[in-house]
Amino acid sequence: SLPCFVGLRSTLLLEQEFNLRIVWLPMTTALSRASDLRLTANAADPLAAYKRRRQIARQKWATEVLTRDCVLADIPLAHGARAVDSAVAAMGLLYLRNQYLRNQHMNNQSLKNQHLNNQGDSGTSDAGPLVQRLFEVVFREARDPDITDVCNFLNDSSFADYAAGKGPTELTEWQNRLQEAGIFMAPAYVLDGEIFMGRQHLPLLRWHLGGRPGTPPG
Repeated sequence: SLPCFVGLRSTLLLEQEFNLRIVWLPMTTALSRASDLRLTANAADPLAAYKRRRQIARQKWATEVLTRDCVLADIPLAHGARAVDSAVAAMGLLYLRNQYLRNQHMNNQSLKNQHLNNQGDSGTSDAGPLVQRLFEVVFREARDPDITDVCNFLNDSSFADYAAGKGPTELTEWQNRLQEAGIFMAPAYVLDGEIFMGRQHLPLLRWHLGGRPGTPPG
């Protein structure tokens, strides 16, 4: 999503500044977007006029947010407003996570050293560069990422087999797991079990990561 793209640089700076190991997971459709359907006129509905006013207000707000985010991202409005098919990009994240876990397992098996196993199942995969590249494709090149984009970036043609095989099923499973955990929009951040939805929470996340000095940001 465009809000994710706008918040990406600040997220990567947090990762670097606090030496974080981020678990990157895809959210393909926010519930708020999926439920933002055009209302069907119903003269029998006593709340029809009220619902219509609220719908117009939401649309005006969405237009203002879109315009502001496009300015922040330095992209044309048309690039930010276009509908995006993010399935391939989302599967790319999951594929990279799976590869990381597989490599960690192999390393741990060979090392036979349990104290190195602390983060072996965390799913961290240094996916930031892939995320950044895919966002560039979507919002600067104004096209949907395809399998070739992911294969070329990872230098791994096996992703094509994953995308044609179990990738879609795993993606659906992860969407369900995230929504069941209470995450329904992107970007969302989870720190010490607490969920922060929206990039507006980045200053608060920085405060938490920095040891909670003084008064928390409002």
